[in-house]
Amino acid sequence: MAEFSKISEKLTAKAGSVVISHGLCWHDTSVNSSKQPRVSILANYAPKYVRPLEDPLRDMKQEVLDHASPKLRQLLGLEFKSALFEDIQRIRADTWN
Repeated sequence: MAEFSKISEKLTAKAGSVVISHGLCWHDTSVNSSKQPRVSILANYAPKYVRPLEDPLRDMKQEVLDHASPKLRQLLGLEFKSALFEDIQRIRADTWN
């Protein structure tokens, strides 16, 4: 298989732009050749029964979670109750701590 950089298409955008793509789209970042820092905000949404490979809550400060509004707690999946999900959370906690 050819190198990703050789077969990919470069997407550039002006500061303040929004790029929306499908989660299965291969993606990468390139070297920041400017003297300005590159800042991005990444977000994803999926049905509540789908859990991402990464755990977005892992690095979130407990204080933020403690003060999250009901809507934010719902969007973060904190209010989803399921025996399977409890097992997944327990396994993650045992594995990562």
